[in-house]
Amino acid sequence: MERTRGPFQRVGESGHGLFAYSYGGLSTLYAWLREAAPFSSFGAGSPGVAGSDSRIFTLIDALPEPGEGSAGSRLHITLNEAELLGDIPFYRGMSRNVLTAVERLHAKGWSERVSKALLRETHVTGLQASFLSYLKTCHRR
Repeated sequence: MERTRGPFQRVGESGHGLFAYSYGGLSTLYAWLREAAPFSSFGAGSPGVAGSDSRIFTLIDALPEPGEGSAGSRLHITLNEAELLGDIPFYRGMSRNVLTAVERLHAKGWSERVSKALLRETHVTGLQASFLSYLKTCHRR
């Protein structure tokens, strides 16, 4: 007897992505660092890395060199111009922390699996642009 999947018949066995924004983006970044299955790509829009003592840095520092033992999933990080250069100190600090995380990932040799984009948005208006950037970068057909 053939097993059916009900309304989920068209869901593929692979190629799934996870995207979230702000503090959800922080959770997505964490999930990528922990190689969460079944995702092959992760989009972290303006991830809320609020402090320079974030656990994210500990996880990045503990990453092995990319190679055969790693899953090969992609990470796409976006920041918004107004966060980086705007008048709100919290967003400027968060942006600096995200840039530090990106620099550490590059230093550990993960450049080929990490993409990034700086969008011309604010934190409030950046969700849609961030999601579209993730789709264009990680889910082209």
